[in-house]
Formats: sequence, structure tokens, C-alpha cells
Amino acid sequence: MGSKSGGKTKGQASGKSGKGKGGKGGKGKAAPSLGKSSGWQGSSWSGSQWTGGQSSGQWTSSSSQEAQRFVKQLLDTRGDRLEREILGGGTLWRSCWADSSQGKNLMMILGKLPASANVPPPPAAACQAAAERFLERERGSPEQAVAAAEVAINVVQRLLLFEWEVSAEEARDALEGILEKAKDCLQLKHKDHKDALKRIMELIDELEKPWKIRCKAEPEDMPEEPASSVPGTGAGGTFSHQGWRKACVAWLARTELFASPLLPKMRGGTKVKGVDPRGIYDSPDQYMDTIQQLMVAMTFSEGNACISPRCWHRDGGKECGATLWPVPEGQGLHCRSRHCHGAVVLACGNRNHLSGLCKKCAREATMNAVGRAGHKASTHIYDACLTHIGADGRLYFQGVQSRNPPQMAIHWRTTKRLQSPNLVALVKLSEPGAGLRLEDALYWGEITSHPHVGGKPSDEARRHEAGQLAVNMAGVVEFDSEQFTEGDHLAIIDCMTFVPEYIPVLKALEKQRDSTLPFQDGALLNLCVWNRPIGNTMAEDQDMSNLQQLVDEMIDESTLQPIREIRRDDQLADRLSQELLQLLRAVTLDDGQLRSFIDGLRNSLHLTQGPPGTGKSYLGVVMVRALLIIRKLWQQVNATVGTPPILVLSYKPFGA
Repeated sequence: MGSKSGGKTKGQASGKSGKGKGGKGGKGKAAPSLGKSSGWQGSSWSGSQWTGGQSSGQWTSSSSQEAQRFVKQLLDTRGDRLEREILGGGTLWRSCWADSSQGKNLMMILGKLPASANVPPPPAAACQAAAERFLERERGSPEQAVAAAEVAINVVQRLLLFEWEVSAEEARDALEGILEKAKDCLQLKHKDHKDALKRIMELIDELEKPWKIRCKAEPEDMPEEPASSVPGTGAGGTFSHQGWRKACVAWLARTELFASPLLPKMRGGTKVKGVDPRGIYDSPDQYMDTIQQLMVAMTFSEGNACISPRCWHRDGGKECGATLWPVPEGQGLHCRSRHCHGAVVLACGNRNHLSGLCKKCAREATMNAVGRAGHKASTHIYDACLTHIGADGRLYFQGVQSRNPPQMAIHWRTTKRLQSPNLVALVKLSEPGAGLRLEDALYWGEITSHPHVGGKPSDEARRHEAGQLAVNMAGVVEFDSEQFTEGDHLAIIDCMTFVPEYIPVLKALEKQRDSTLPFQDGALLNLCVWNRPIGNTMAEDQDMSNLQQLVDEMIDESTLQPIREIRRDDQLADRLSQELLQLLRAVTLDDGQLRSFIDGLRNSLHLTQGPPGTGKSYLGVVMVRALLIIRKLWQQVNATVGTPPILVLSYKPFGA
């Protein structure tokens, strides 16, 4: 079953340490001793800064034995309780890093520390020394070397989540030092070593991105934004879809950012003249640009429509009302303004509507829409007075009134206007009812409810009818309460976008852009031709009757990182085989489902398709049960993986 490393790893010895009892030890081969500290000399913590120096080879601490007991206590602590234990230990967390002979234990603790844990980062230099000591002592057989390298990879990935108290250069040097030492442990003649080396090189490339290392920056170190810059513009002064966080009225009024005919199209995998379209994007950046532009357009298109000129043509007595979109000049259209002969730049998407607006008239229409109250103003812009700023980021308004109320009174219980959680843009006004200027900044928020009164929910419809409104400013972008003052007069642009459906996606795309795309940087998704892998699926004539053979071959050939690590240990590989066999014998899978099950565990990405009623959801449940088995054994062979989550998504509430 491929190369294995024999024996179980020894657990921690039972005993008392700190508060409470330590965990019980397991059976098996004893882990190699890391010996006495020899590479790290004379270092200590003073306050919140790490200071190193050469002295007698001893490290300064109030009690080295107490720090060692603290390390053992953390090893016996469950991952979800580590944060509380570390914070409760005070300075012991930092001081225990001075003894690099604890390298292996400290690596295990870092690996199982949850990503959400908010604990101080370890000293960068001491962390590097401990990791290098661990790698030096664990680079015995090829199996031990690659296992140690994978521990180092997991640890560096966890260290990237810390906010460092040293400079970014110092933190980057320490992390790169760990990866370089891990790279030295590997030999290219071994396949698993090649895969680990590839992961190391990808991490080193990630470290070169300036945003990957987060540090605590002093306010005076932050670059100041030029006073002349226009919110929402890019480096060249042009408006960009990426400028939505710090946008202005002019950004929201730029129809070309939101008009569907001008947006990029998502590329599909349809064959053209029989040619397989491998590599449908030129680069990951092109893919991310495309999807971000489309998501920004969908999120803010209604807000753009609120302040953009609309079609006035009547069909069957009803006004069209569609937003006018940019069109090339010379389309045979005429400007609707009387006595105006300018070239039309905005027109309705309906080709039967033969008039539009020229550039001058289009600008005038936009300025009227964002201007003072009147019949030409937008009905979705409201004047309001800020009466209270809540500690939770909520703003409370009174005197809320549309600048162009509809002819029929608004029925607040059924209307979509100002309903929670609509997206809104706030604009600070120089005086009550003032018109909006194109350079005015937009502050994004979402409509929310007022606090409960007497334990009962607030009647928002009645409050809206009385001109009262609550806006949550902390749910969309970062909120600074000093931007507003009670008594301020503001304009509220109702974008009528459902915030929970769009804003989290925009934020996730921004975060994704700062890191490597999943599925081998998009190669497994057929996004592009770079680094395209070769499929690893079963043959069409494969014998499906021998479950033992199917499972064993899958374990030997799987490209999944957890299974690759498990199969290096003969005993754990046998357990994986037996537990998967028990699972398959306990469930009912036909040949098609069984083939999908095996192929799904062979490859990092797998697609099962079929008509309704063919058991896709049932197969999904079985796959999750298999992943739970794999995760349990993976944690035994490599404790630094922590508790990886298994994410299950379903578009139907009764699905898998």
C-alpha cells in the first residue's frame, strides 16, 4: 500500500500539572527526545518585547519548571479551550518559547490552536528557533522528514493568522526561515516530498505579498490619503469596481459600472467547433476581476438606478421607467430634450424607444435626481436628522421624508422601501435638504430595527410612518462613530439590496483575492491552463464487486492530503481501510454511487451529477461520514492539523 512509516506515536504521560489533571498517555513507540537546548542562547521577554542575547545558554524566566508544566498542560488541553488556558497563563505563553528544546510540543500546540483564537503571537525569532530545532531532530527517515515538513507547513499557515508585534520584515524572515529549513528536509526523488515541496514554495510566494503579514501599526505609521483624492477612484483617478468601500456619489452614478451590456461575461466550458476550451481565463487575476465586477454590479445596481435617468416612453399608457444605459454615439437616436441636438450617450434597452439623452442632458438629469426636494428628485433619496448614535454602531434618525414622495401614500407594512436589511448610503449635508454633490462621500449601512420596548419587538412600520429610522453602520464596512455627530442632517439613498445576500460575498471575494485560489489556484476548476492536473478516476470497466480492492487502491492512489499522510502509517492505513469497508457495508450504494464515492476520495475535486431521485443527496451523507473517519485518523497522524471543519452546503433545506 505504498510507503508507510510504522508504529503509533506515543501520547502524553498522565499526571497533574497546573490546574486539574493531565490526559492519559497512549501506547506505542516513544517519540524521540529533543535533548537540551544548544542553539538558542540567553533570550528573554521584557514587558511585551522579546530581547535576545548571548550569555550562559540559559533563558530568563520566573520559573523554567513552571513554564515546562504550562507546556504540558497546554498539550493536554482540547483545541477549543486553548485560548482560555493561554490567556490565563499570562506571561508563561511567551516565556515558554525561550526553551527551543520544547520545539516539538510547541509546534503541536500551535497546530491545534483554532484559527479564531485571539492570543498573543509567539516571539518571532524564538518561534523560528523552536521550529528549526524540531525539524533538525525529526529529519530521520524519508517518512519522518516529510511528516515534519508538513507539520512546519501547518504551523506557518497558523502563524500567518497572528497580528505580530514586530515588523513585517522580521516576521516574514522568521516564517521564511522555517519553510527553508523544512525544504532542506525533503528529497525530490520521493513523490510525497515533491508534493510537500510544492506546498512550501506556494507558501513562500504567499509571504511575498505585502498584506499577508499583519502587524500592529502605530497611527503615525499609517500613510495619509491625499486630500485631493476622489473616493472610489483607482490609482489613475478613474472609477473602479473595487472602490465601493470608499465610494462617492459620482461612483454610484457611473452607469457603466453597473449596466449589464458593458459588464464582462463569465466564460463557460462550451466546446467551440469541437475544441475543448481548456484554460478559459488567461490568469487568476482575470477571473477574480470578472467575478468581482459582476458582484459589485449586482450589489449596487439598484442604488445606481435610484439616481440615474430613467426611460420616459409610455407603452400602453404605462411609463417604461427602465434605467438608461450607455450607448455608442451615432446609433440614429435623438436627444429627448427640446431643441437639443447633442449625440445620445444614454438610451433605453428597448430598441423601439428611439430617444435618449446626450452627455450634457444626462448630467443635468443626474444632478436633478440628487438635487433638492422636488418633482425631478429621486423618490428613493430621503432627508433625515441624526438624533442618537448607539454604542453598537446603530444610528437613529427622525424626520425621515422622501425628496419626491410617490403620489400614493406609502404602505410601510408591505413596501420594499427602507425595509430591513436594505442597503443604504448616507451622505452628510451642509444644510437641511441640500443637494448632493458628486464628490460627497457615501457611508454604507443597512436598515435595522429599533431596540425592543418592554420585551416586545418594535413596530417598525409605525415608526417609519412617523419618520423614524434605525441604520446599522457596523454590518457593512468599518464604522467610525466620530464621522457623525448628533444633530447632523443627512441624505439617505435606499439601494434596496438585501445586505446578507450580497455584502458577505463581496467581502469574501476581496479576502480570496489576497490569497491563492482554492483547488490548486483554479486549475481544478478549469479556470485556466496554468498548472493543469491530470484526472485520476476509475476505469469504465472496473470490477465493482470487490470492495476491499476498491478501497485499498483508492487509499494508495488518493491525492487528498489527509489520506496521503495517513497511508504513511501502516496501522492507521489499515484502520482507514477497515472503517471505510464497514461504512460501505452498512449503507446501500449502487454501482454508480459506489464509483462516485471512490472517485470522490481519490481526487481533490469531484462532481457527481444525475437526475432527481438518483441518490445524490444520500451519497453526500455517506461522503461526509467517510470524511469524519478520515479526519479522526488524520488528527492521530498529525496533531498540528487541529480540527479541520467539514463544510456542507445545500440549496434545499432537506438536502444532505
